[in-house]
Amino acid sequence: MEGFGGGLRGGGLRKAAVLILALDRHVLSSVVKHLRSDEVSRLMEHLEQDVNFSRPDENELKLVINEFLSARKGPAPALHLREAMEEAFGEHAADHIMRNQRFRTITEKMEPQSLARILQNEGPQLSAAILAHLPHRYAADVLAEFPAEARAKTVERLAAGSKVTEMALDAILKVIEEEGAAHAVAGSGDKQGGVQVAAAVLNQMDAENASEIVRLIRQSDPDRATAIEQEMFHFHDVLALDGISLEKVLGGVEMRRLATALKGLPDQQREAVFKSLPESQTEVLRDEMESLGRVPAREVHAARREIVNRALELDREGQIRARPNEEMMG
Repeated sequence: MEGFGGGLRGGGLRKAAVLILALDRHVLSSVVKHLRSDEVSRLMEHLEQDVNFSRPDENELKLVINEFLSARKGPAPALHLREAMEEAFGEHAADHIMRNQRFRTITEKMEPQSLARILQNEGPQLSAAILAHLPHRYAADVLAEFPAEARAKTVERLAAGSKVTEMALDAILKVIEEEGAAHAVAGSGDKQGGVQVAAAVLNQMDAENASEIVRLIRQSDPDRATAIEQEMFHFHDVLALDGISLEKVLGGVEMRRLATALKGLPDQQREAVFKSLPESQTEVLRDEMESLGRVPAREVHAARREIVNRALELDREGQIRARPNEEMMG
């Protein structure tokens, strides 16, 4: 505590005692490591002998903490945090935490179109490695900016789950940062995990574009295209659910969003929705559909994606079986 309160003498002892009361034991242990043995002895003696020691009020506590922080010399805040994480979790885990934060920052500070322009110059393998670590909705928006053939090749790499070196990732990270993105990238995962990520990204696109991408992948790798297709789940799959499951899915959807999602569907598919709803809600839904009039295709696709995402969420929670993994026998 050199430089703090004039050292551990006179008023400095009082301030040190106040600081001890303010700090959690685990934090205090880190502070004590920097004291000399004679300073620890003097502080302990003061605390034991001062029977009239009064607990600090809020104002005194603030003054002492501010003085301590002003006197403390140490590394820059970001470096200090990094060193603390390495000590707490290990260097590898600290790297992982920092990279995850960089991925989150990409979506906050960079438009999908801007990132797409950068990634198209880097090839499908690096593009896939980056998209695999971004939120699926954001990754789909980036992918939508790619030319059709580049989309297919990138998703194929996503499905393969192939790894890229840290050196390559660092290089593309530097490019992204120089272009104004805040941060970015890490490796990928195993083959099956790659297929699931690829399918999750395609699930966020409209069915026509997603199907075209799978078709192009099938030309070069039929098995991988089939694996992706089996993982995908679209709006027509929701409508094909059993009555009870469909009722659970639609029960949490606002009527106007459901009316938007049904725009452009054949009467037969609409009837599956009507049958899953109470008669009173069916009438409300029909009225909403009539009042909507013509709706832009992008709004229809967005409403359908919301319903698909709800179905997948219920599936993950075990409330419905959106995609049975095996044949069920009675």
